Amino acid sequence: MSRKSGRKQMKFKRFVTSLTENKHNYSSVQVDLPDHLSEMVINYGNKIPDNLIYDKEQQYGREKDVHVTVLYGLLDEKPDGVRELVQEYKPFKVKLGKISAFTNGDDYDVLKVEVKSFVMNNMHYFIEEKLENKNSFPVYKPHVTVAYLKKRNVNSWVGDKHFAGIEFLVDELTYSSLNGDKYKIELRG
Repeated sequence: MSRKSGRKQMKFKRFVTSLTENKHNYSSVQVDLPDHLSEMVINYGNKIPDNLIYDKEQQYGREKDVHVTVLYGLLDEKPDGVRELVQEYKPFKVKLGKISAFTNGDDYDVLKVEVKSFVMNNMHYFIEEKLENKNSFPVYKPHVTVAYLKKRNVNSWVGDKHFAGIEFLVDELTYSSLNGDKYKIELRG
């Protein structure tokens, strides 16, 4: 393969990726972190050396859309079902914990910040029970993803208490549609 045809293939691959990058297999409900906390998470992730980051085809890497997923796997394109279910929820507090990790097969490990919230846990299982979904995780473990690291490179960060004890108020949810649209859902109770 010539250099020129190799460059054309890469440009085409980036073009195809750009067409599908805002599409997902399912919709999700998430809590977006306040801007100052999002910036803290991004800055923390930026301290990780580039050679440890798992960034296959620019789909992983460091987290840029800092959030806590309430439930992934929803089949509805529009947020109406979730909006109706959460109308009785009042704004609630979320507390961040220490840095931890989980493994994802043979390719990478996920470095994350633990999240504690009784209300968010309740909301997850309530929405999961009431709306059709394809959630494949039997136990809900809320977290904020920091970065995807190459296998066996998370240990030096695990246990770090950089975010431990930080609280923030959640007064809205974001419904991230499978087609890439995002909808805000206010919590008024």
